[in-house]
Parts: sequence; C-alpha cells; structure tokens
Amino acid sequence: AESVHMLSFPICFLNWYSLDLMKIISKHNGSLRLLSRKQVAKIAGVHPGTVKRWERRGLLKAYRINSRVVRYEWHEVMRFLGLE
Repeated sequence: AESVHMLSFPICFLNWYSLDLMKIISKHNGSLRLLSRKQVAKIAGVHPGTVKRWERRGLLKAYRINSRVVRYEWHEVMRFLGLE
C-alpha cells in the first residue's frame, strides 16, 4: 500500500513552477503533505485522468513541482472528496 510522506522542500530546490507551493509550504513550517495524481486517484477510487480533469476544471488545485511533476495538497484533496 502506498503511504503519504511528509516532504520537506528546501527553498533552493523550488523553481518558478512552484511559487504557489512555496507560499503553502511557508504556512506549514517548511514541510507539507503532498500526493501524486496516482495517489489521489487511488484514494478517490477513480482513474488518474479523472483527477487531471478535476484539475483542469478548477475543482482541485494542483502544484507544479517542475514541468512534468504535479502534486496535490493532502488537506485540499480530503476537503474536495468530503473526507475532512
């Protein structure tokens, strides 16, 4: 089973894709629980493409780590799914 990890991102590793993420991290004292698209899909019981559609429609906020990596904030996902 996949687990959720507490990730720490030193500011030097953040790039211009991650400006919103940097603001969120600062609120969480430098660490943040992030989920991959696959993890969100597994929790929601849907295909990863569905998660991407939710993102494109503005229903779920995604944070770009770089040009190919997208992550979702744990609490936001739980709120969206009505589990929090």
